Amino acid sequence: MRVRVEQILASEGIYKIIFSHGLCGVFLELPKPLSVGLGVEIGFKATQAFLARKKCEISAENEICAEISEIKFGEILSNLSFCKNEQNLEFDIIATTQSVRNLGLCVGDEIYIYANASAIFIEKIYD
Repeated sequence: MRVRVEQILASEGIYKIIFSHGLCGVFLELPKPLSVGLGVEIGFKATQAFLARKKCEISAENEICAEISEIKFGEILSNLSFCKNEQNLEFDIIATTQSVRNLGLCVGDEIYIYANASAIFIEKIYD
């Protein structure tokens, strides 16, 4: 997901980076040459996301409501592709096939995706 760095907080050797689209990440090291205003490509550990049909109050700091664009079912795990066109976000999530079936998820469904700040990583920094 391509986002912009909006704020960098530091305390006790830990960094919290606030990104556009209401996303944030927690890091032990600050990638160089990261600064406020730069564009970055972020991702999150695809297996550490939580899916919900309705908005939830949980401890995860990152919430994205997006539409399922594709589901690739596997015997144990399924890959779900998402898009949020108005924010130009595209990303994938891996979930157990059983949980996808339990939620009755289908292409075109709009669902909530939650990820902890510690699951966010920076893939690329743009000038």
